[in-house]
Parts: sequence; C-alpha cells; structure tokens
Amino acid sequence: MKGRRSWIAPAIAAAVLLVLLLAGALLRGRSSTFTELRGVRLGMTVRDVRARFDATGLGQWDTRVGDDLILSWRPTDATRDGPIAATFEFHLGVLMAIRADVPKGDPAARGSDFELSDSAVIVRDRTAEGPVRLTVIARSCPIHRKEAADLVQQRMR
Repeated sequence: MKGRRSWIAPAIAAAVLLVLLLAGALLRGRSSTFTELRGVRLGMTVRDVRARFDATGLGQWDTRVGDDLILSWRPTDATRDGPIAATFEFHLGVLMAIRADVPKGDPAARGSDFELSDSAVIVRDRTAEGPVRLTVIARSCPIHRKEAADLVQQRMR
C-alpha cells in the first residue's frame, strides 16, 4: 500500500510547478509590450532622441517651445519606412511623451490597444484603413499627469 502512494507527492509537486509556470507565462504576456519607437524611449534627452531617430532615416524636424519642448518629425520623400509622423514632448529636458502615427506593420503598432504600467500609459488607436496612432505618456510628468489619468479613466469605463 505504501509503494502505491509514493507517487502522489511527486505528482502533486509537478502539478503545482506546472500551474506556477503557466501563471507566470500568462502574467508575463500581460506586461507592457511597448519598448521603443525606432530606438527612442521615455526618459531620453533631446540629443539622444534626435540621434536615434535620425539614424533610422531622413526626416524634417520642427521645434516648438511652450510649457515644455516639443520636437515634431515628418518623413521626407527619401524616407523608406517607419513612422508617418512623430512628436516628442520633453519636460526639463527629459522625454515624457511620444505621439506617432505608425503603419500597421511597424513594431510599435503591435500590442494591446491599452497598456498601463507604473511608469507609463500606452494607447494604440487603430483605424480600419489608416495608420495606428500611438500615444505613450509618462505618468510621473507634472505636465502630462492629468492627460495620463484621463486616458486611464477613459479605458477603465
């Protein structure tokens, strides 16, 4: 009788391990999928953003100064792929928001329509015909805090 039951403890341990591995895989899949837009991530400096983005292809830059610094990028005729347009918003010299129109096949277009992490809110607005409108906002920025909270509230309804 004792020999017959000796397999129960290892079987239970294996089942528990399997459940934990599956739960970990599911939770990992729910994390934010946005990492960068052509090498650009939140927290970068103006210089880093321009250098990384320029390395991917030719484009035209415009600069506006208000409560924060805003860099806008548009492709030129020589640009082969990548974003259709992009805007980078800086506060105290640090990138706090990315807004871009990207083709559906772009790596930044992949992922959930809404992602929330401790540091950022990521929204992908998809249309049937056009590009994906990507919005990435740092939740810690005082200038963007209300907008980030509003996006979260809209998606949680």
